[in-house]
Amino acid sequence: MKQDYFTRLTLAARWRMPPGEAKELLADYREILEENPRTEEELLRELGRPWTAVRLAADSGAYRRWLAAFAALSLCLLLPALCTLLPGVWWLFSGAFPHVSLEIVLLAAGLALSLAYFQRQGRDPLPVLLPILLLLLLALSAGVNWWVWRILPGLRPAAGLGPVARLAYELLLLAAALLGLFGLTAARVYNRRWRALYVLALTVAVLTCAVLLMLGRMDMDAGIIHWDAYIDHFLWIAAIGLTGTGVALC
Repeated sequence: MKQDYFTRLTLAARWRMPPGEAKELLADYREILEENPRTEEELLRELGRPWTAVRLAADSGAYRRWLAAFAALSLCLLLPALCTLLPGVWWLFSGAFPHVSLEIVLLAAGLALSLAYFQRQGRDPLPVLLPILLLLLLALSAGVNWWVWRILPGLRPAAGLGPVARLAYELLLLAAALLGLFGLTAARVYNRRWRALYVLALTVAVLTCAVLLMLGRMDMDAGIIHWDAYIDHFLWIAAIGLTGTGVALC
């Protein structure tokens, strides 16, 4: 059996098919390939390319539902980045729904959908890299917030620190988006516990978006920073996200 071929077949099956169906298909192929080992060329000639073979065997309806879920989860993760490009979207939503926080709506939607979609399919071991990436993202978020909040009392447009602080948050948003998309993909292909990285990345993205929106409301010329008006909102986002991350790890 050519491992390279079966590895590609495994990735294709786990991406295009629900976990149970992918497991059955891979078991059948493993049995066939172990009974009659073939070269890579023979496998391609007799069984076709791995992605093509899986596409022919997979239920197209189930695959479309997965793509829709993937798009919705990705949208929840990437929309917070729009607050740096299109803050008017948030102001428009806030004006139309004054008692609803768009940040918390996105966090709750992404959390609920990720927990519902990646349900338990047997006992999944904890990936070794997952806790490392979770701690790295937490440390990165804490570090950026600590540094920016330290310099905020002295922020003035003339000092040139405003753009630097904003760039730090934008880079944090980018890191959260990349790690979140990786966690979302890995949760489908490798292990459902990777959804915890998606949930934490979503939390960091939403919280960063909320902080940027707060900074946009401040009068930096006067040095006015009304932390008390926003701290409860930040704590709610953090509490929901960290609780969701813990649940996603289970």
